[in-house]
Amino acid sequence: MGERYTVISDMKLEYEGIVNVNELFRVTDKWFREKGYDKYEKFNVEQHFKDSSEIEMEWEPWKKVTDYTIGFMKIKFLFSDIKDVTVVKDGVKVKMQEAKIQINFESYLGTDWEHKWDKHYIAAFIRTIFDKFFYRKYLEKYMGIVHDDTYHLYTMVQSYLNVVRP
Repeated sequence: MGERYTVISDMKLEYEGIVNVNELFRVTDKWFREKGYDKYEKFNVEQHFKDSSEIEMEWEPWKKVTDYTIGFMKIKFLFSDIKDVTVVKDGVKVKMQEAKIQINFESYLGTDWEHKWDKHYIAAFIRTIFDKFFYRKYLEKYMGIVHDDTYHLYTMVQSYLNVVRP
């Protein structure tokens, strides 16, 4: 890949309370599909202890912005002290989980993601000059798109968890 520009380096969301973990994953996955992202699950580890469990997961969704640029994110989920609880919702008993949740969001913009300009060192040099001086305004526009998508995902998860920040 050509250059990788950091758009958002470390945005965290913390929550402690009752949540349906599977529903949170389903809603987040649906958001990615609606926004045109493909998703790669880098790892998914679930550990069970005597009276609780823990889930650690990392997703790397990406989206082709143009033929030359690609936007991608790193979403790290950490669910700790997960305990199953039964909640009455609209007169119906629903199985949910009580957990501590930490979600980290990072996003990047990459150029030359198909490696068309990396085949020869002169072409790579020309690409670098082109990116720095002629294509910079477009790169800033595409970085704004990736930033808006990341922030929209953050606020969507925040509203799903009903987190209120001052």
